[in-house]
Amino acid sequence: MPDTKIPQAFKAISIGTEVAFSVLGGGFLGYLIGKKFGETGAVIGLSVGILLGFVGGMYNLIRKFW
Repeated sequence: MPDTKIPQAFKAISIGTEVAFSVLGGGFLGYLIGKKFGETGAVIGLSVGILLGFVGGMYNLIRKFW
């Protein structure tokens, strides 16, 4: 494997983990906030949190590489 491929591999891994942790963190926070409003609120909070986490992860990705 050429030496130039290794930094690219680390960059690809960091992109994936950054987006994954954004989605997981957003989902977790949305669930916790929504749980205060009951079981239906927890489902809605989880959904909104996952969506906002994904959008935040994509925003960071675009900002980093654009």
